[in-house]
Formats: sequence, C-alpha cells, structure tokens
Amino acid sequence: MAITKLKCIGECTREGNFPSAHLYNALRYIANPDKTQGGKLVGGSNCMPDWRTAYFQMLNTKAKWGKSDKRQGYHFVVSFSPREKVDPELAFNVTQEFVRGYLGDNYECLYSVHDDKEHTHGHIVFNSVSRTTGYKYHYANGDWRKNIQPLVNDICKKYGLSMLNLEFEGFQLDDEAKTITDALNYGKNVSRIDWEARKQNRRTWADFIRADIDAILPDCKTWEDIVAGLEKIGWKVKDKNKEGGFLKYYSVKAPFADCKWIRPEKACGYGYG
Repeated sequence: MAITKLKCIGECTREGNFPSAHLYNALRYIANPDKTQGGKLVGGSNCMPDWRTAYFQMLNTKAKWGKSDKRQGYHFVVSFSPREKVDPELAFNVTQEFVRGYLGDNYECLYSVHDDKEHTHGHIVFNSVSRTTGYKYHYANGDWRKNIQPLVNDICKKYGLSMLNLEFEGFQLDDEAKTITDALNYGKNVSRIDWEARKQNRRTWADFIRADIDAILPDCKTWEDIVAGLEKIGWKVKDKNKEGGFLKYYSVKAPFADCKWIRPEKACGYGYG
C-alpha cells in the first residue's frame, strides 16, 4: 500500500535569501545521492534528472509566464507500507507512473525514491507554473480523495500491492506516513528566544546555520564534505556517538561557551537534516 502526502512550497521571504530558496532546497534534498543510491533512484519529467538543471528549467518557465513570485512548487511524498517491504526499484516505478499519470506534459518535475530509512518512500517536487499553459497548479478541496490517492491505488493494484481503502472514513495512516509528515513540519515551531529575535528583525542561530549550510553545499559531494566544510568555517559538529556510530540526528554548535548544541533538521526547517 502507498499513501500520498502533500505540501506546498512557498516563496522564501527571509532577508538575504532568494524567493525560490525553498524550491531549491527541496530539489536538492530529494536528489541527495546518499539517499538515492548515488542518484540511481532520481528521475525527471519534462526536465533533466539533474536537480540543479531542473531548478533552472523551472525558473525559466516562471520567468517566461511572468510568475516568479508567491507559490514556487509542490512536494508530494508517496509513502509505502513497511509491512509489504517494497523494494526501491518497485517504489521508483510506482512514483514514476504517478508523475506521468498525474502531471503529464504540464509541469517540470523531479522525482526520487529514498531508501536510507526503513520506510521506503518516493519524493515528487514539481513547478507551480505549467510549462504548457502558464497557469499555476491549483489544488481544490477533495482532490486528494477524488484524484490523487485513487491514481496511486490503481498503480499499486497493477503491481500487486494493497490499496488504501478510501471508503473507510476513519482509516489510520501508517506509522511511516506519520513519520514523514512530521519530518515535513520540522522547523515550523520556534523557541521563544527565536520568536522574539525574528519579531525584532534580528538573525537567530538557525539563520546563521542555514546560511552557512547553503553556502558550502554546492561544493560538497559526501556527508564528510559537509562536516569538514562546517568545521572549516568555525562550527563544531556532533554526528557520532562514543562508539563511533552515526547519531540519528546531527547537531552543530558555535565555538562559544554559552552556545548550545542545535539540531539543524529541527531548528532550520525542511531539508537541513
């Protein structure tokens, strides 16, 4: 069984960032080679499968139709039940067929499958502006139940996977679907200190961490490159336990005695974990 979760990618309004920063980060995140078998599980529809090229193709479409502001894109997650043990290749086929069936020729879309966790799941990020009509994608109430999930169900049936029962109003989401939903919401809740700082237009530690990660990522190919890059510009990084194994979440800290360890995946928002 697979279930789709939906998220709108809005315009970035943070000072010093570009309007499409959230779209940029989402594309970069879903194409992470450490999560996609070195890029094997990444595909493109109406755009190149390289995330940077896809990003600029999306920007060109926005510019062509004069719609570069406000909503930048959409992010769908196709989450598979761990009970069925869907292998990455099958998950990729399901995700790919959904993209082709739902978006067709209308939108540039980058899609991938992440297999670095127990819950195999597909990611779909597509442009908010149609390349064929110039209209922005519009989600109407009820589209998930009427159009999106039924299409996923049909594809699952084709591959012998179970389907989500849409007739049962009280159905419960699988645990792994809730995990992904929670992950998409990271960074929305801020501490009182950060809230006060933003109210006064002062930069927070999360702002500094986010900016520095954005700055070093273009030159990084591995996790070790990211750690080395952060440490080179002064951050302390804690990503391993005493036995040398990797922690579930990494933390960073400024080289000051009064600074606490901060988890970027929670403080900085989606795409920084």
